Amino acid sequence: MIAVCGQIDPQAVRRKAERLFARWPAGTALQTTPPHFPERAVRSGVFHSKRAQVHVYLGHLGVPRQHPDYPALVVMDHVLGTGPGFTNRIARILRDELGLAYSVNASIHSSAGVLPGMFTAYIGTSPDKVRTAIQGFRREILRIQEEPVGAEELDVAKSYLVGSFPLGFERAARRASYMISSEVHHFPADYLERLLASFAAVTREDVQRVAREQLYPARCVLAAAGPLAKSEVSRLARSSELSADPVARTAAPRRARSRR
Repeated sequence: MIAVCGQIDPQAVRRKAERLFARWPAGTALQTTPPHFPERAVRSGVFHSKRAQVHVYLGHLGVPRQHPDYPALVVMDHVLGTGPGFTNRIARILRDELGLAYSVNASIHSSAGVLPGMFTAYIGTSPDKVRTAIQGFRREILRIQEEPVGAEELDVAKSYLVGSFPLGFERAARRASYMISSEVHHFPADYLERLLASFAAVTREDVQRVAREQLYPARCVLAAAGPLAKSEVSRLARSSELSADPVARTAAPRRARSRR
C-alpha cells in the first residue's frame, strides 16, 4: 500500500508507481499461521550495564486495535499514564510527587495493531528507586481497577482527547499514515467521527470495567537495563506485595454508581 498526501495529481502518482514497480518480479503469497502468545505470567529479564540510571519496563500482552473497548482503553490510558503533563496519575505521583524520574508513562492502546499489542509501563530511575517505582505502578493500576475515577479527571482526559485528536490531522504525514491504517484495519468511511463520539461517551464505569478486564498487575513481565542483578529483578517481579489481581479476588466486579 502506498499513501501520498499533498498537492499532487493522483493519476500521475499511480502512473509513476506502476512504472517504478513494473520490473519487479511477481512474488508468492506468504504462508502464515495464527500466532501463539504465551499465557500472561510473571517473568523477568535484565540487561546488566554500568550506568547511573535503570530503565524499567513492566507489562503484559494487550489487545488488538479492533477490540470493541479500544475507545474506553484510550481514555483509561489518559487517566492512568499517557495524559499530557501531570494530568495522568502515574506522571503526577511517580514523577512529580515522589520525584522518581523525569520520563514515566503507561499505556495499553499505543501498540494495539492487527495483532494484540502490549500494556507497558516505563520509567527511567535510579537503582535504589526501582522497587518504589514498581510498587507505584502496581498501586495505581489497582486503584484504577478498584475505585471509579473522579468526574473531573475523566472530563480532563476526554476533553483533551476530543480537542487534540483532530489537530494531529493538520499534518499531511498524519493523514497519509491514517489512510494506510484505514486500509489495514478496514475502518469505515466515518470512523474518525465515530471514534471521537466514542471517546466522549466513555463513563467512569467504562474506565473501571476495562481496567479490571484488561490490566493484570500480578501477571506482568519485568524487564530492566542498568546496574541491577538478574536475581534482584526476578525477586522484584515476584514480590508478594500487591500481588493479587482484583479480578481474581472478586467473582463479579460491581459497577460503581455515577456521582455526576
